Amino acid sequence: MISGAELIVYGFLKASTMYGTKAVNSFNNTNMVAPTSATDKATYSQGNDRTSFQVAQSRLGTKIKTKSQIQGLVEIDFIDFNQSSPTTQSRPRLRRAFIEKKFSDGWSLKIGQDWDTFSPTRPDTYDIIGLYFNGGNIGFMREQIKVRKELKKLSYEIAIGQANKNTGTNNNQVEEDNQLSLAMSAKYRPNESNQILFSAITGRSSYSNTQNKEPYGLSLGYELKLNKNKLNVETYYGQGLAQLNLLDIPSNNYHESFGGYLTYQREFGSNLSARIGQGYTKRSGAGGLIRNMVTRLSLTKQLEELQLYCEVTHFESKYATTSLANTVETGLLFPF
Repeated sequence: MISGAELIVYGFLKASTMYGTKAVNSFNNTNMVAPTSATDKATYSQGNDRTSFQVAQSRLGTKIKTKSQIQGLVEIDFIDFNQSSPTTQSRPRLRRAFIEKKFSDGWSLKIGQDWDTFSPTRPDTYDIIGLYFNGGNIGFMREQIKVRKELKKLSYEIAIGQANKNTGTNNNQVEEDNQLSLAMSAKYRPNESNQILFSAITGRSSYSNTQNKEPYGLSLGYELKLNKNKLNVETYYGQGLAQLNLLDIPSNNYHESFGGYLTYQREFGSNLSARIGQGYTKRSGAGGLIRNMVTRLSLTKQLEELQLYCEVTHFESKYATTSLANTVETGLLFPF
């Protein structure tokens, strides 16, 4: 037990209903848990519309702060992409868990599982888990060691982490080939309203031995918060990014890929806001998903502590042929 530690509980409850005009994928599974693309109509019947109720995107986190500038965090949600519309079968999923030590002069050290140093900008959407992944946004979670430096207008960090994941019982090439990633990011804040973000990543992968190729990626982002306006933009380019546990278009080969997204939010008065967003990504090669475009529009009404929202999404996903699908998500978000 730590004397004088401060415990902060945070998160949100999200309860929604999803309607789809045709089949959509939540990453590689055909369901509406967290839609990221239209389903390939050549492999799955897209014809029927469908409905689902969802609460699994709800999130719970705990921060532990001490007087000695050491803090910890653990965060879970209840997502399982293998369960289409679960009830009591939902189970916790670990999102973030780390220990951080802050030093003098703006230095800090963080060890554990956290948001990736690469691709640090975040889009705005009520598909909080889908988050334009496979559609222009690629930075996800990673087990890593981060060193960060904060200056007045500039901050930067360097991280070494696990290049990929292994969810099996036994070690495989991820551990046996010492597959590590090296990433860096920098954030420049000329004023309180604007910031520019740059990041880069590389690492060892299965291609390192078989093809003598190392995957790598670059990203450039911009964030604006001015009065009642909020704008988030990011673009990226890379090769072999799927082998670095990034949420690019899935691929087992060393493909070139690029993409990005733009989301804009405008507040109207004190309790009404609207969002629009566009995401796009494309990779080289054939087979599977090779191009994906995501277009979103949402309206939010603030009801005391609750957010009542409706978000409409259009997916245009290119496989051997193009698949189209629309979803409408309506629900309540209760942040705490």
